[in-house]
Amino acid sequence: MRRLALALIGLVLSGSAPGATQLACLSQGDTREAVSSNRIVSPVVALRAARQAASGADVTRAQLCRKGETLVYIMVVLRQDGRFVEVTVDAASGRVAALH
Repeated sequence: MRRLALALIGLVLSGSAPGATQLACLSQGDTREAVSSNRIVSPVVALRAARQAASGADVTRAQLCRKGETLVYIMVVLRQDGRFVEVTVDAASGRVAALH
């Protein structure tokens, strides 16, 4: 649970996730507004999906970004083998869209 809390803190930090240069990431306030309006799944749902896709990896950074007309969570996870992996989760459905 502590790791989840740390990852949620990372969600609201400014800056871009690796590989997110073509994405426009939302501010903390815009993220809260999108979640509270029920347009997207909560960050907790996206974090669980990312951890499951990366076999229990620890989420080190999470950010909500706009990719075209779609909102996605960009998650950077640290796998048990020590490698960092980027997981893209569709914010509307909570399903993993890509694992790099």
